[in-house]
Amino acid sequence: MSNGGQSTGSPRRYRSVRQSPRFSRRVREYLFVLLFQACAASLSSENASRLAAMQQAEKNIDGILEDLNLKLHRIRQESIDEELFDVISGCEALTAARR
Repeated sequence: MSNGGQSTGSPRRYRSVRQSPRFSRRVREYLFVLLFQACAASLSSENASRLAAMQQAEKNIDGILEDLNLKLHRIRQESIDEELFDVISGCEALTAARR
């Protein structure tokens, strides 16, 4: 007779694992390795996050530096233009006065 795919024999008996020093040591080593892997993954993740933040900050600094350089060049050019206009207008004024 079929019992839904289950055998009708006696229930399984599981062998119990004795608590030996070797077994306890292996369990402790296994738990240590798991804990070490978790710590290593945590440190790795933290360092990756810091690296990404530093790279983004570097990009931001590059953008700000470029903007400041453009402003510096614009102000410098305005100063040069202003001095040239002063020289030209002075020269024209002297030329007009001589006529």
